Amino acid sequence: MANYPNHAQVTRRALAVQPAWIRTALAKQSKRLIEYYCLYGDLVVSGKPAERKIMERFMVMPDGKRAVMGPSSLDERENARVWYDAFQYWYAAAAHAVKHNRIADAAQFLGVISHALGDTTALAHPLSHSEGLRMELIKRLFPTKKKYRYMSLHNLLENLPTSFSITGHRPVLLGRTPDEAAFMTAQSMVQLATRTLAKLSSAIKALYADNISRVQRIAGDAYADSSRVYADIVFTAFSIGAGKYEPADVDGMKNEKLRLDTLVPYAMSGWSPHPYFFKQLYNAPCNFNRQMEPFPLMLRDGGGRRRQYVHGFGAGISSFIEYRLPKNTFRQFTCIIGLNDGLVQRTPALVEIKDGTRVLFSRKFKTKQEVAHVTIDLAGVNSLRFETAAVGKYEKFGTVDCHIVIADPVLERTAVT
Repeated sequence: MANYPNHAQVTRRALAVQPAWIRTALAKQSKRLIEYYCLYGDLVVSGKPAERKIMERFMVMPDGKRAVMGPSSLDERENARVWYDAFQYWYAAAAHAVKHNRIADAAQFLGVISHALGDTTALAHPLSHSEGLRMELIKRLFPTKKKYRYMSLHNLLENLPTSFSITGHRPVLLGRTPDEAAFMTAQSMVQLATRTLAKLSSAIKALYADNISRVQRIAGDAYADSSRVYADIVFTAFSIGAGKYEPADVDGMKNEKLRLDTLVPYAMSGWSPHPYFFKQLYNAPCNFNRQMEPFPLMLRDGGGRRRQYVHGFGAGISSFIEYRLPKNTFRQFTCIIGLNDGLVQRTPALVEIKDGTRVLFSRKFKTKQEVAHVTIDLAGVNSLRFETAAVGKYEKFGTVDCHIVIADPVLERTAVT
């Protein structure tokens, strides 16, 4: 079975760091989970008809589509949307099974998740699962030795034996509801795929230099990443299902504040937020001069002084960015909004924050001296959509000289008891 040792290893390491009560609950299923359930993602295609029929129950989503097993696009927003939907279902299904003591069912749902984690961090998959890109492209981008010219890089990288350890990792509670946990897990899945893709270049160079041990180390690091996240997922699914939250489990959630600009947007226009695109460069394995960013986040503070903000995002006129929020997770949103004081501004702007069609904040900014400190109660709010527009006589123009800053955007978590 392709990549069986690594799928099994990701699963085995994650189960080994679970608290005793989860290991006890899974005692009769852990061997099947490690050796069989974590392979459902492949066996549902290549297995025997009778087996495939059973697997379909755990692989097919409520919309009738088969569960995604890895990043399907290079678009982070698309991947985040897909993972959010998938994990809402998986967490709900696994937790429901745990609650009703159907541990075999829970283990099979967790096996499907394990396969998705393993495929997401397999060096063979970040490109082969992406639209329009295949591993064959790598051979054209890198100087290739003759012995590798006709070799399947996908098969070689996928079946390369690796070794890693996550000993010492303490599983983290990702949420108290399936929706909350899915929201946080979707963000982790996007980050896993991004980090794995960044490792691919180094791995291919090492491979072509016949440094197989280095390739194995790089691959092992990627699988260790996924095993740690998988450990958190198993812990979270069982905690939700059993309704068991120890004080230490939720301590990290108390008074937690989450920066909105660190999250992957649900949707956005092509014009904003400018620093978001440059943030991707900062995270990439390259040297990039941060001072070259064309749109510094500059606002006037209460005393009229100019202040450059590190966190936040900027937007031009007629642009939008939308973030979806899990239910009953965050109580309040705060940010600072104004016209960029680091640029020439000739256009007044309208900035609105909406939840669907409901307007949560609306203000026209005419000068740089106007800065709004925004606080929004998130009770019943399912999304935050930031929209910008020119006002007055400037409305008829397309691109105009205006740049809006949304600085220090922070979500505050609902009180944890």
